Amino acid sequence: MSSAFPSKQHPSSGENMPFVSGELETRWCGAVGEEVTRFIIQWLEGRMNDLSLPTRQRKRIVHVSIEILQNIHHHARGNEDVTVFQIIRSDDVWHVQSQNEVQEEQQEILQSKWKEWLQLSPKEWRSTQLEKLASSERSMHGGGGVGLNEILRKSDGQVELNFLTHKHGERLVQFSVQISPTS
Repeated sequence: MSSAFPSKQHPSSGENMPFVSGELETRWCGAVGEEVTRFIIQWLEGRMNDLSLPTRQRKRIVHVSIEILQNIHHHARGNEDVTVFQIIRSDDVWHVQSQNEVQEEQQEILQSKWKEWLQLSPKEWRSTQLEKLASSERSMHGGGGVGLNEILRKSDGQVELNFLTHKHGERLVQFSVQISPTS
């Protein structure tokens, strides 16, 4: 593991995360707020500079990581011991993964929105995002609901979204995003 920053390591954190072979670049377990997001992104930018990643891939990894960390910060509910953010590097492909608890109504909304996004083409993702940004309608966090769109666009659709029930009955949402140099 490349990171050296502290995180709350709980035995159940991430045990259900999709397996990706490669080098674990960083892992954060526990609550995510603005300070944690800033810390992780600053570390990530330094790490990618050290590895001399292509600029386009670097920007995409940062954008996806920010969106996922913001999703955790704004939408994670309940048991923080199951909250995980991690990045795995496999050759030149980077995998940004997360897991957090969600309420039943959040899961239903997310599943519905996800289904809608997957029926659109990449070109439609872009035009829909522009329409949302131009609209005066915003979510309670001010983003207008463009986070999922941004994740899909920056990864060229290489995203898995899964829901599962943890051993204590918590509803979990997992994102697994793949970003290659050509994404």
